[in-house]
Amino acid sequence: MEDPQGNMVQDRKPVKQHDNRGQSKSWTFLLVGEFGKIASFRVSKVLLLSLVVTLIVFLGYTILLTVQYDRLRGENDALRGSLHKTEDDLVSANKAKDKALVRLMLLAKEGKPGSKPAKEKKKKPQIAKKPKLVISKKTETPAARKVDTSDTSSGKTGPAKESTGTESSETNRLAESAVSNTVLVQEFEIQTVNHGTSLRFKFKLENIDPQAKKITGYTFVVLEPAKGSKEPTRISPWSPLKDGRPTKIRRGQYFGIARFKYVRGTLPDIMDVSRFKNATVYVYSPAGDLLATKVYDVAIVLRS
Repeated sequence: MEDPQGNMVQDRKPVKQHDNRGQSKSWTFLLVGEFGKIASFRVSKVLLLSLVVTLIVFLGYTILLTVQYDRLRGENDALRGSLHKTEDDLVSANKAKDKALVRLMLLAKEGKPGSKPAKEKKKKPQIAKKPKLVISKKTETPAARKVDTSDTSSGKTGPAKESTGTESSETNRLAESAVSNTVLVQEFEIQTVNHGTSLRFKFKLENIDPQAKKITGYTFVVLEPAKGSKEPTRISPWSPLKDGRPTKIRRGQYFGIARFKYVRGTLPDIMDVSRFKNATVYVYSPAGDLLATKVYDVAIVLRS
């Protein structure tokens, strides 16, 4: 076909436009580098949407776990605080109980001299008028002898008796070892810890029962000050003391042994070990009977 100028013109056919609706199910991403390199990849819409949904679910689950953790942590802190408060209340209650028991004991001791001795004084003269005429002579002679000996040895026997009493008590305490044939205390040693402000002790309990029965009970370690030292007597675990020995046996450190066992503990607030002389181990049965006791010299058993 020729145009008016005589040029050949091709027949123009209408170009069909494709309908792309509903066919684009993926996106193409182009990555252009610095030197003009191009990289392309396709990601389907379904995959992209699933990744977004997964990320949202993961973030929501993480936030939920964080909230629950904070809530549980707050409850744990509250329970811990209430536990410490309850422990403090128990300790204060025990101290108040001990003070009340001491007061009752003192009141009982104060009440006894006013009631019982008065009755005894009334009863004794009534019964002892006739039959104790001969007994009084016999009782006077030893009393007179005692008075005579004390008068004759006035300045010498007094201090001698006191020194022999103290020496015998100290020798008996130092000579005490296994009271029964069931338990033996061995390998006792102490060591300073916490920059020299506490003492850590360790000893071995050995079952020497002939019938090889299991032994249970409670142990105490008493640290006695040296002469002239102002330090008080220390005990672990804590218990009231009477004549240097614990009175609340069930407050001791419980043990149960078939053959042997090492017992460990700590004595706090010890500023200077040299102010203490002896360390005594007491072993009691659950019924409160003394099974064994052994005294150690602090300077000998102290380990560096």
